[in-house]
This record gives sequence, structure tokens and C-alpha cells, in this order.
Amino acid sequence: MTIFGSQLSRGLGEFAAAAEQVEVPVDARTRILAEVNWQADRGAPVLIIVHGLGGDARRSYVLGTADKAWRSGFSVVRMNMRNSAGTEAWTPTLYNAGLTEDLEATVHWLGRTVPGVPLVYCGYSLGGSVTLNTLAKWGERLPEGSAGTVVVSVPLDLHAADLALRRPGINRLYVKYFLRSFRAMWKAKHAAYPELYPVDGLATVRSVRDFDEQWTGPNFGYSGADEYYSAAQAVDKLDQIALPGLVVHAEDDPFVPLTQQARLALADHPTLELLLSDKGGHVGFLARRPQAEADGWRDLDGRWAENRVVQAATQFLRMEG
Repeated sequence: MTIFGSQLSRGLGEFAAAAEQVEVPVDARTRILAEVNWQADRGAPVLIIVHGLGGDARRSYVLGTADKAWRSGFSVVRMNMRNSAGTEAWTPTLYNAGLTEDLEATVHWLGRTVPGVPLVYCGYSLGGSVTLNTLAKWGERLPEGSAGTVVVSVPLDLHAADLALRRPGINRLYVKYFLRSFRAMWKAKHAAYPELYPVDGLATVRSVRDFDEQWTGPNFGYSGADEYYSAAQAVDKLDQIALPGLVVHAEDDPFVPLTQQARLALADHPTLELLLSDKGGHVGFLARRPQAEADGWRDLDGRWAENRVVQAATQFLRMEG
């Protein structure tokens, strides 16, 4: 499901092309790109979607979720993390699983643009980690309009995800994919900041951990991968999250295991609920056929997790009302 879910054509090019391109300032050195599909009524609720590692706001799962949400009455902000979607020259930094500033800047921009509208936060994979870290940082002091959050296939425990990615077998395919994305980003970073990103900077990088050890960790002041993972993993901060939320995960996720610590933390959490599927892979979740749910919600297609995101987002709005 992980592989097929990412490769199947969706036919969402027109939806992507219709988005407004917005440059969101983060700080004096950094901007990010948000792609926004507005409802005609600018007072409509907003779903903010954050993509995963090596991705961008035009990935299939992001566009699929955005299209469903838009058809359900949401305006949708598809947020590109820094360095994504060709924005490597917009910042001298990299990004990481615990970096909250990009999402915070996006929410602040929305507060200036459409003040007071209901907001639902959605993150896939690494974007889910960014989302949860941001919510933990906010705690009970949430931005106006915050209604709920949904995260899918999120690496709550970065140490466990690191070990899983280093297992032999099919996970090597995923590592190769991530390394390709790192190399493409590196080429653009070197062109924009040659003094910070030397042309041979990835010469000894053979894994995601190598990249985090040599570059991600030090780029943000950590001694290396282990210190970065410990600081950025959301599993240790779940108790700081006050917003209602849904955590969607698959038991057969190939490189993001749901650890016992995470299961216990979610089981005891007052506002976060775990929706655990036996199958689904990593961000795959392909259903055999559309299914009608008990509360009357009908899947728009066979993309099970995307439909759960929009279903939950709609329910959060009812709770707010």
C-alpha cells in the first residue's frame, strides 16, 4: 500500500493549478510557500495540511485530502515546509521533525488574512510530527479558531523509526527514495548557499540517519542524530497537547512502528484518540471499495485515511459549534 498509494494517478492537476501561491514570511531569513484553495466564502473553515519527509504540497495524498476537504466546504492550505517545492533558496536552513516555526507562521498569516475562522490541522508522516510538536508548544494557548487535528502515519518515536528504516529488506527502497530527495535538495542548496552546503557534502551519506547525523542535527544545534531525535520526537510531548485530535496509524507501517510508549500515551490521553488499522502501510490506506460509516459518512473513494481526515475535521467543527 505504501508504494501503490504513492504511485497511482489521481487526476488532480486542475485542482492543484487553481491554488493561490502565497509566500509566507517565517523570519528575516526564511520564507515558505503555501498553496491555497479558497472557498468563495472566505469565512469558511480552513484545513491546513503538512506533507511528509522528502515531499511537498503537491504529493498525491496531500492533493487527495485537500480536494475532499474543499468539496466538503473547507478552504485548504497546503503548506510546503522550508526547502520544499523549489524553495531551497528561500532559507539558509534545513528542516526537521520538531521544527514548529513554519506551521506557526502559516497560522499567523491565516489569522491576519481570515481572522477568526475555524482551523483544523492535518499532518502526514514527518508533517504529523511537525503538527504535534507545534500543538505541544502551544499547549492550552491555542490560536483563535483551533478546532482539532488529524495526523496520519506519524513517527511519534524517532529512535524507533530510525531503527526500522535501518532494517534490511524492502525498507532499503524507502531509504533510496529519501536519499534521492536529499540529493535533489542538496544540489539546490549548494547553488544558493555554497558556503554552507559544499558540493561534496553528501559524499558519505548512505542513510537517513547519516544525513541527520551529519547535517540535520548540527544544522539546528544538536550534536547529531540521537540528540536531534530525542529533542524532536512527539511521543514525549503528547501530554502537552490540549486540542482534540485523531491519530491514524497502520499496524503494518513498514518504517514507522507504533511503540508501546506511544500506545500507552495515546490510550491515556484526554483529547487524542488512536485509530489503528491492521493494514495500510505508510500513508497508503487503500480500501477495496468505498464504505458507508455508521454515522452516515460515505467515503468518496477508496482512500481510507484521507476520508478519515475529512470526516474527523467535519466532526471537530460540530464539536466547536
